[in-house]
Amino acid sequence: MASAQNRNVATIGGNVANASPAGDLISPLLLLDARVVLTSARDTRVVPIDRFFTGPGASVLREDELLVEIRFDAPAAEKVFRFDKAGTRPAMECSVVTVGVAYTAREGRLSNVRVAFGSSAPTPLRGRKTEALLEGKILDPPLVEQAARTAEREVSPISDVRGSVEYRRALVGTFVARLLS
Repeated sequence: MASAQNRNVATIGGNVANASPAGDLISPLLLLDARVVLTSARDTRVVPIDRFFTGPGASVLREDELLVEIRFDAPAAEKVFRFDKAGTRPAMECSVVTVGVAYTAREGRLSNVRVAFGSSAPTPLRGRKTEALLEGKILDPPLVEQAARTAEREVSPISDVRGSVEYRRALVGTFVARLLS
């Protein structure tokens, strides 16, 4: 992720606090149900990461606060995590779309399903309808296709120089299908 220059000076906290819908590390943190610790001179508070973002480049972070910690529980060994990203060039790119999926599969049945999208709405977001569709089910090609279509309807991307609304929706569906297959 990122360029060599950025990897040597950037932090995960900075990536989150920047509150860009395109932050590459945010989708994986959404999959982990991460929590951010915000500290000021008067108090410390813990905010679930899916409630941290309020708009493009905007968050619940107050002017007098710092994001000092990101917490998440260690995932179970059998938990599957997958992530994909599309960009317009091979390095130093702003994401066109990011998609992550996580789940546990026991006897083929999915549980603890998480789906996360970046660069697909005004804020990074969880795909709660896609998660609900997949929870408790056994993956098969028709379910994967249904999940891809559900994910496409859950996002609300914009058109910009990196891609159109239609392109981004199609990428979301393609990535969901690929990550679940």
